Amino acid sequence: MQNKSSFLLIKFLAIPGIFLLAAAPLALPETFEGAKDLGLTWLQTLPQLLEETWQEFSQILSHIWNSYIKPFLQQIWLTIEDFFL
Repeated sequence: MQNKSSFLLIKFLAIPGIFLLAAAPLALPETFEGAKDLGLTWLQTLPQLLEETWQEFSQILSHIWNSYIKPFLQQIWLTIEDFFL
């Protein structure tokens, strides 16, 4: 499970950058207007990429919470209740 979490963290951090680079032209812009267009393209693409990546990452976090953390905390709570009852 940790390998999957590590992979998703890398994906969350690296994939948007890779897609931005892939969307960029191969040559650097020669004018400020070209740089402006490139920057605007990146700014328009980045939010969607981050949103998609975050949705995938949040599904994994939800699975970890529901499968491991929540049952663990419930067991601790039941143990505490049994101690006082």
